[in-house]
Amino acid sequence: MLLMCVFSFTALQAQSLGEFKASTSGSYGVKKLKQANKRIYIAQFKTNFEVFKDAVSYKSGSSFGGRNSATAKLAVALDGLDENELKRITNEVYNDFVSDLKDAGLEIITADEAGKTEVYKDYTRREGGEIIPTKLPGVVTVTPENFSYYVKGLDKEGNEKKGWNPFSMDTDLNKNKKLAKELGDVLVAKVDLNILFIEVKEGWSPGAAKVTFKTDLRLVSSDNITAEKKKGLRFKGSNDVFPVKTMVHITDAKGNNYNGTLKKALPIEGVLEKQKIKAVQSKGMSETATSFNPIVYTYDKTTRKFQSVPVDGAAYIKGAKMAMSKFLKHHLAELKDKMK
Repeated sequence: MLLMCVFSFTALQAQSLGEFKASTSGSYGVKKLKQANKRIYIAQFKTNFEVFKDAVSYKSGSSFGGRNSATAKLAVALDGLDENELKRITNEVYNDFVSDLKDAGLEIITADEAGKTEVYKDYTRREGGEIIPTKLPGVVTVTPENFSYYVKGLDKEGNEKKGWNPFSMDTDLNKNKKLAKELGDVLVAKVDLNILFIEVKEGWSPGAAKVTFKTDLRLVSSDNITAEKKKGLRFKGSNDVFPVKTMVHITDAKGNNYNGTLKKALPIEGVLEKQKIKAVQSKGMSETATSFNPIVYTYDKTTRKFQSVPVDGAAYIKGAKMAMSKFLKHHLAELKDKMK
């Protein structure tokens, strides 16, 4: 099934990655991880691919009653991706990850064993190998085949629920520490890989609403996925914001952990043409009141723009896999070295 029902048959451009700058900021007691039993449970492994992006900007009116406002809406979509190929590279990257863990002397703990713990009591078991619905707008989220994991349940829209802890930025990591203890002083891993293709460029435009996107295919370090806010309490021009972070996080029962991330995004080059896409709307004009024309008419103005961004599907898949593989292999090699 094609995401946009179109393949690009242009010749592959030279595939390469930009500057790779890894980070282990937030890690703690990494060398002590070797004291844990040589077993590891993979609690999460997800790949997220941004395929659609929209945003809105609003400039309020200045006349009586707030008329003569301006609204600009912009939406772009990748044209040329095959969902089955996204599944395939997710499977391949996951299988390489498991193989590298085994090569490091670690035994993989099954979901059957993890499911017997108190941590996962009343949790829902999920089977991988599918594209799953999430709250991330415009994003295709994939889990690998032959991989099972647990979630707190599903909401009315079929999205996986997450626990909430006001004292923790990531409740999964706190949960994984408890899980490591209950499984017998083992290691627990969480992997999140995020490939985005649009940057939202901030800019001020006097007297106008303006949205600017810049194409930039990359494995992000940390970023925000934004979309026009359409539910709940909202103001004109407001957007939903969903933070994402690429990571491989491995923890033990004592809280010692390896936090593998990126200092900055890893560019995937030779795939997307660099371009800026804009939607601009000036405020509705009004007449100046005079003694001959005492009535002033004002009006709001809105512009909507949609643009597809063609991509060579094969080049995208090759570049995305290169970036994800480089990230994971680097951090597992780094972890193995520190655990000697």
